[in-house]
Amino acid sequence: MFDFAFMAAAPVVGAAVNRARGGWFKNIGLPWVPAKLIGPAVIAAVMFWFSYSLITLGVVSGLYWLGASWGWTKWIACLPAHLTQKAYNDKFAYPAYGDSPNYEALLHKVIDDKKNYKTYVFVGGFIRGALWFVPVYAALWWFDVVSLPIAAALAVAASVAFPIAYKIGYALNSKRWLAPSELVYGAITWALLGYAFFG
Repeated sequence: MFDFAFMAAAPVVGAAVNRARGGWFKNIGLPWVPAKLIGPAVIAAVMFWFSYSLITLGVVSGLYWLGASWGWTKWIACLPAHLTQKAYNDKFAYPAYGDSPNYEALLHKVIDDKKNYKTYVFVGGFIRGALWFVPVYAALWWFDVVSLPIAAALAVAASVAFPIAYKIGYALNSKRWLAPSELVYGAITWALLGYAFFG
């Protein structure tokens, strides 16, 4: 009964947690709230409730916090693929803009964003999702919470969901799409976490 309730609640909790991480508290005038610690705290609390070891819950929640702790402004700004190639080149083309220069440089060697920015930012979004969730699912596999095939499948799903969530967010509200995108990604990734723990 508890398993089903937690799994059903996971997408709702995840949407709220990821929106808070993305700046919701600052938007309503509460910049002092440690928003990026809410998700790890919820994960740790749930794992504690279900009697996981302290080292397991510490590693998993810590890796979640690390993965969630930074943003890639340029790629997120372009993930809806709503710009023309010329508009992208004028403002965002490598190396003119960005807060993740090492990843930009590496990806730029594989995909020329000045010719195909939509593929470039989609792959960049996938990498961002992978850096967030591959370590989390690797830890869940290491501590025997899920099998290796399930961990791999969930990690890939969470990675692909990152760029897709921003496309969905833009489709929902083309003028203010960041908030719905964060809600969508939080709901998807926490639904996957819910399956990992309770499926």
